[in-house]
Amino acid sequence: VRESWRLRRRARGYEALTRGMVAVAAGDADEARRQARRAEGLLNEPPLTLLLAAQSAQLSGDETAAARFFAAMADRPETEFLGVRGLLGQAAKRNDRSAALDLARRAWRLKPKSGWVAGTLFDLETKDGRWLDAQATLDAAIDGGAVDKAAGRRRRAALLVERARAAADVEDAARLAGEAHGLAPDSIAAALAYARALLARDKTRKAAGAIERTYVLSPHP
Repeated sequence: VRESWRLRRRARGYEALTRGMVAVAAGDADEARRQARRAEGLLNEPPLTLLLAAQSAQLSGDETAAARFFAAMADRPETEFLGVRGLLGQAAKRNDRSAALDLARRAWRLKPKSGWVAGTLFDLETKDGRWLDAQATLDAAIDGGAVDKAAGRRRRAALLVERARAAADVEDAARLAGEAHGLAPDSIAAALAYARALLARDKTRKAAGAIERTYVLSPHP
C-alpha cells in the first residue's frame, strides 16, 4: 500500500512538473508558479523542481527569488551548470560585467566543449579589452572543438586587429595587423588596420597592395 501511494504521489509530481514547464513555455506565470509549488511538495527531487521554480519566478518578474533558486542549483553538482547559466543570464541582464565574467569562467570550467559558453566568455573578455585572455579562450575552444576552425580564424583576426590598434609601437602594430590580414584577407577591418600601420612606416606600395587584395574579396568604399 505504501509503495502504491508513493508511486501515485510521484506520478502526480511529474505531472505537475510537466504542466509547469508547459506554463513557462506559454508565458503563464501564475500557473507555472502554482505547478512549481505542487511539484516541490510532491517530489523529493530538488534538481527537478528548482529549475521550474527559478523559471516561474523569472516569468513573474521576481529576479530575487529566481537568483535564490539558481544559487541553490549552482550548489548541487548535478545542477551546477544550469544554476551558473541562470545566474550568468541575470548578471548580463543587469549589465554586471564583472559578475558575468566570473560566472562565464565557472561555466567554462564545467563545460569546456560548449560552443555557447565559449562564445559568451569570449564576448565578455573582448568587451572588457582582455585581448590575451580572449585569445587563450579562443585557442582552447578551437582545440576542444567548441568553435570551428573557420570561425576561429576570423575571431583570431579580429583580436589581432584590436591588439594592433592598442599597440604603442608602430612595428608591433604592423606585425599584428599583418597577421590579422593574413588570417582573414577578406576582412575590411584587418585590411584598414594593416594599411594604416604600413602608411605610418611610409610603406605606401605595400599598403595599397593590402587594400587591393581585400577589395577583390570584399569590395567596399
